[in-house]
Amino acid sequence: MSPRSKRLKIIATMAALAWLAETTTPGVHAQNLQEAPVASSKLNLTMEQRYTIKEIVKGLHLQGERADIQPAIGQTIPTSVRLQPMPPEIGAKVSPIKNHDFFVKNNQVVIVDPKDRRVVDLIALD
Repeated sequence: MSPRSKRLKIIATMAALAWLAETTTPGVHAQNLQEAPVASSKLNLTMEQRYTIKEIVKGLHLQGERADIQPAIGQTIPTSVRLQPMPPEIGAKVSPIKNHDFFVKNNQVVIVDPKDRRVVDLIALD
């Protein structure tokens, strides 16, 4: 048996053991998935689009939101938080978010869907 074949056999065995470990402990994996918060962006912005948003918002010199919240993707933002409309220069360069609102909190741009006030993305300003 060649060294490559041995490596492939070891990898296949390890994968099978990992699968077997997951399936023999019913409910544990599924329970963990249900409890995990949604943490990925709903917008799928490119790194270039994220950079564009970050630089334009930094240039606006906005004060951070004072409400005592820790924004997270999927979170509904209370009506006490004042949302800003997306600046036209961002909408022109990043069309997927031209109809979204935003605010700044904890040195992040918090992008919000105005229909349901849910956070759809977070972009660090540093």
